[in-house]
Amino acid sequence: MKRALIALTIITALFAGCGGDGDASTYEGANPTTQIGTEVTLANGSYWRITPAQLYAMGRADLFLVCVDEQPSMIISGNTNLFVKYNEVSQNLDRFPTDKNQRIVVYCIAGITSQNASEALVTAGYTKVMHLSGGTIGWNQQGYPVTNYTGAP
Repeated sequence: MKRALIALTIITALFAGCGGDGDASTYEGANPTTQIGTEVTLANGSYWRITPAQLYAMGRADLFLVCVDEQPSMIISGNTNLFVKYNEVSQNLDRFPTDKNQRIVVYCIAGITSQNASEALVTAGYTKVMHLSGGTIGWNQQGYPVTNYTGAP
């Protein structure tokens, strides 16, 4: 209960901080077709930068979660659907959902290389790509569960 209250407080603060700038598109978690986070616009589309609290609030029922670390050591606990190196996303599009409207969350250890992977997915035509700002480190620092990863990506 305490964790849920803290998460709700963080989300509320984030939404208040985004108000009025016109670049942020947020929702309260109910509609899976609405994007959450801050939109990052590219020449050929956009992806959304989300915080650990926003990802946690979304749940995972309809998300395709992708770890793009070179050598993952710590991953988000639960259902990571795919492990692919960030610089090999374009060569591995056959491993991603065929539905270009599938919500995809891309993460890495610190949230840097996942930006590159998100851009590659947008270039490939995916329309609901989200990049986890702060990566697994940020997720863990906010108290969300992680797992030590010992497999090969």
